[in-house]
Amino acid sequence: MERWRVIPEAPPLEIERRADGETEEMQQWIKGYATVYGVKTVIFWGQWRELVQAGAYDESLRVDAEEICTLWQHDSREPLGRVSANTMRVWSDDIGVGYTFDPPGSAAARVESIDRGDVFQSSIGFDVLEDSWAQDEEDEDLWLRTIIRASMWEASPVTWPAVVGTSVGVVGGQRSIEGLGLPELPADLSWHEEAGRMRIVRRTQSPGVDVDAISQAHVLQLRQLAVMDEIESAFLDA
Repeated sequence: MERWRVIPEAPPLEIERRADGETEEMQQWIKGYATVYGVKTVIFWGQWRELVQAGAYDESLRVDAEEICTLWQHDSREPLGRVSANTMRVWSDDIGVGYTFDPPGSAAARVESIDRGDVFQSSIGFDVLEDSWAQDEEDEDLWLRTIIRASMWEASPVTWPAVVGTSVGVVGGQRSIEGLGLPELPADLSWHEEAGRMRIVRRTQSPGVDVDAISQAHVLQLRQLAVMDEIESAFLDA
C-alpha cells in the first residue's frame, strides 16, 4: 500500500457559507484540492519525484464518482460527505482534483478546527492505474514518476500529511511492494538499499549485486520486526 503524498501548491481548505434555497438555513460547504496537476513533488525522503498528469482522474470521476466520500482524518467512522448522498461534489479542472462537502451538524467541532486554521490540508485516497518512470531532468540522482491514470475513492481533511510542510497527501495505491509501502517499478528498474535508505537503480547499474534479493531481505526484516512486536504485545497483555 502506498502512503501519503503532499503538494505545497495545493490551495488550503476554505469554508463557504451560503443560505439553503429551500429552508434558508445557512450551510457551510468546505472546499479543498485533493491533488494538483503538473507539479513535481519529492516523495518520502527524497527517494523520487512524482507528478500527476493533467486529467489523470477524469475517467475515474466520470465512472466511479458516486462512491467517493469525505472522511475526517481518513477515519471511516467519521464520514463528512458523500457524492451519492449529494453532500459532496468532486471535479477536475486546470488546477487538479477539487472537492467540496457539506458536513453534518455532528461535525461542528471539526468545522471549527478548519475555520480556525488548525486543520487546513487535504489527503486523497486513490489507486494508480497507469504510470511511467524516467530520470528527472532537474536531478539525475532522482527518478520522476508520472501518474497517467488513477482512480479516487476518498478525500480527507488532515492535521498532518505524512510528509510535513505540504498541502495535499495520498493514501492508498494499487501498485506496491508488499511490506515496504513503495510503488512497483518497471522491469528495468529495482529498489536498492544503500546505507539504510531505499533508492531506485537500473538493474544493470549494480553489477554483481542482486538488488531483488536485497529488497526481499528488507521485506523479510520488516516482517520479522512486526512479528516480534506482536509477540511482545501479547506478552505484555497477558
